[in-house]
Amino acid sequence: SSGINAEWPLRPGELATKLKGLLQEYKQREEHVEKILKQKSLEIQLCETKLAQQAMQGAEDKQKDLTEKRNLLEEYVKEKKKNELLVEQEQELRNQLSLYTEKFEEFQKTLTRSNDVFATFKQEMNKMSKTIKKLEKDNQTWKSKHDQSSKSMFTMAEELRNSKTKNDKLEKLCRALQIENKNCRQQIEKITSEDVK
Repeated sequence: SSGINAEWPLRPGELATKLKGLLQEYKQREEHVEKILKQKSLEIQLCETKLAQQAMQGAEDKQKDLTEKRNLLEEYVKEKKKNELLVEQEQELRNQLSLYTEKFEEFQKTLTRSNDVFATFKQEMNKMSKTIKKLEKDNQTWKSKHDQSSKSMFTMAEELRNSKTKNDKLEKLCRALQIENKNCRQQIEKITSEDVK
């Protein structure tokens, strides 16, 4: 409107041409702004869709992780109880072996046993030694399973933290796009208000 005042007075034909040019310029500007708004709207929709998908996937992954952790915990408790029982049995057998060894040494010093009695006693000791070796092997197997379970739980915890970090980034990006869209609309309203005046 300031350009019209500067060149006033104009003849009717010139005024019509001037107004037509201003209307064309305003229409082009409005179309350009509308394209920008549509683009920003699509970006926000895409961001919200990705965020929703990520949230849904995150919820599924979280439920899966919780189930796996619960199973691992149950297995861990079961194996721990089994290991405690094995340790108790191993200690009991060691105590028995120690007792038999003491008796054997005592008998060897104070008594003369027949070859049959000695052979039977030695056989018992060998049998007990084999049992202890088997228990030690079972105990080592449990320790390996326990270490593997601990590693699996640590890995799942890391994946869960990474998933949460991705969700936080998408939420920040979506909020930033919404603020930018709001600012664009305010600028358009301001421009439109000035052109109307």
